[in-house]
Amino acid sequence: MPTGLNMVKYALLLFLLFPTHSSAQDSSSNGLKKITFNTPLYTFRQSTPQQLPANLYTKNLGFFCRQELLMDKKNIPVRFRLGSMDYCNYLEQKPGYKSAPLNR
Repeated sequence: MPTGLNMVKYALLLFLLFPTHSSAQDSSSNGLKKITFNTPLYTFRQSTPQQLPANLYTKNLGFFCRQELLMDKKNIPVRFRLGSMDYCNYLEQKPGYKSAPLNR
């Protein structure tokens, strides 16, 4: 009895060999049934990649992140953080903060 991936391969093989969407039509000339397949042939279409909008990053920021950006544009150095500045810089993987600080 096939299991796992082999079972999927067998099911796919059976599906390809015995399609479920077929219709039988009588041919009046020789008495044999003519089989036509109504299954569509699916082709792989190569789609063009979508271009991302320029404001995608800033459009999806949270409230406090947006406020920080607005204050940075006005040259006001304010940061909103939950926890110490060292721990937040570690979580944000900023340069110079390779290990977690002792005081969180």
